[in-house]
Amino acid sequence: MDQACAYGNRPVIMTYDSEFLEVEELRVSVPLYYVIVDLRAEKDTVVILRELQSAFPTAKSQAEKDVQNLLGAFNQSIAERSVEALKAGNIELLGKLMTEANKEFYRVGGAICPSQLTAPMLHKCLEHPSLQPYILGGKGVGAGGDGTAQFLCRSAEDQEKVQDRGKGAERHTGQWRGPAHGATEAHHQARMQGAVCSGHSGRLQPSSLPSHEGREA
Repeated sequence: MDQACAYGNRPVIMTYDSEFLEVEELRVSVPLYYVIVDLRAEKDTVVILRELQSAFPTAKSQAEKDVQNLLGAFNQSIAERSVEALKAGNIELLGKLMTEANKEFYRVGGAICPSQLTAPMLHKCLEHPSLQPYILGGKGVGAGGDGTAQFLCRSAEDQEKVQDRGKGAERHTGQWRGPAHGATEAHHQARMQGAVCSGHSGRLQPSSLPSHEGREA
């Protein structure tokens, strides 16, 4: 993650293989409109990583075999298809791949770490009916759990609509805190009424810079 941040506002692919790290700049052919959501819920990253790591190096059950496939062949397939979608400017496919990756991660991860990867708030946010007309897909972030969600929106206008629904919900409840710098915050409501997002969001512009040697997946 720190290595990727060194490239600034440029998408890069980072591939790890044991001690080997390769970094490659990714050319994005169209703007991408994301909304990042702080779920304001609880998660324990240490527990998640410990339970996933328990499947390595030798799987002792079918659940652990599924984790190995999830973080191995399935992850590689998703990453490769996503890179091709980005290069081709196929944001509809990219959104579908985000959703596919999220569903498989929580199907498999939920079996081995149910205390953290059931993630009810994340799924309520991603599946909220009021947001579906404006998004192409969504998924959790990082190690997963009820920490952060991300949406890929259909357009800049749809990005604003996703945010506006959250702003209206928070103002209605009197708990609007104002926008977070460079990100979108979500208000955690018990019945998940209205929208769940508010604040700023990011726009990833097409890359016009020369590629760099180096890489992370």
